[in-house]
Amino acid sequence: MSKDDEWSIREIAERLLEEEQAVANLRVLASEPANKRVVLPYLAKAGDPGAAHELLVELRARLNAGEVPDREDVIWLDAVADPAELPWLFECLEQAAAKAERSPFGPFGPLQAAIARIDGEEAVRRYDDLLAREPFEGAQFLRSQRDGVLQDQLRAVGLKAARSVLAELSLPVLAP
Repeated sequence: MSKDDEWSIREIAERLLEEEQAVANLRVLASEPANKRVVLPYLAKAGDPGAAHELLVELRARLNAGEVPDREDVIWLDAVADPAELPWLFECLEQAAAKAERSPFGPFGPLQAAIARIDGEEAVRRYDDLLAREPFEGAQFLRSQRDGVLQDQLRAVGLKAARSVLAELSLPVLAP
């Protein structure tokens, strides 16, 4: 595929992202084998879990091969929200960090953001495991990320409990 063709496909994919049926439309565009590689990040960004998983597998392989993609190459991580992807996200995070590629232009930040967005006990457990093993220099600095995920979890539980108590007491519930 020529650079011009690739640019055209990207432009079409960008426009399709704005449509109501983005995933369905992008799947049609990706059904052409020549387009799939270009369209896959847009499919993931539109919320297609299969595309996101395929890209995570590819990201892990790229990191294993010593390649460190630019953060622009992993913009699709903004849409990863499936807790089942946590093992892949943590594996990629560990590989990126072990290569000392924690620059603001690499995949490290987007990986951390995806983990934080997924939230949950499993993310905290995986951070705890990573912190206990310290598989790379500077692993201890991920404690703040772990604490942020935990604080978000605690905040959600606290708000739910507060709403319940307020409802029991027939008091108004104010927006947070």
